[in-house]
Amino acid sequence: MTKTNTYESLLNIIAKAPGHFYWKDKEGVYQGSNDAQAIFLGYKSGKDLIGKTDFDLPWKAQASYLQKIDKQVMETEKEYSVEEIVDRYAGIKIIFFSRKIPLYDPKTKKVIGIIGTSLDITASKQAEIAKQEFLMNMAHDLRTPLAGIIGLSSIQADSKMEPQEQQ
Repeated sequence: MTKTNTYESLLNIIAKAPGHFYWKDKEGVYQGSNDAQAIFLGYKSGKDLIGKTDFDLPWKAQASYLQKIDKQVMETEKEYSVEEIVDRYAGIKIIFFSRKIPLYDPKTKKVIGIIGTSLDITASKQAEIAKQEFLMNMAHDLRTPLAGIIGLSSIQADSKMEPQEQQ
């Protein structure tokens, strides 16, 4: 496999990778992304994001905050991970687990930007909430009759009934 073929294969792998994947330069300009990220934003492919900033995207209201996080990642050279809620459109909210790490120049080893990944965890979060609600209801349903039984048994224990009557 030639260097060109390897590069093209790598770009194809990135384009088709699951989840959202993107990278930006130090100024916050997108240098690329996978297709999932682009399609989520209303574009056809990751190539369509090249040259854009967060101010050009649906979350422009959060762009300053996102740039602050990107800058923090580049300055500290430490990863940033967070669960975040993103408004997609028409009030639909998506929950992502997102992670950003510094992007290094392979020759100089200096930070040249950030790499970001995001996984849609909406379904698992909804399942987690449903499970918690089920367990709370189950605990309530068990506790109510048990409280009656315990109450009756304590009345019986406190009363001065003959042993035969207590049975």
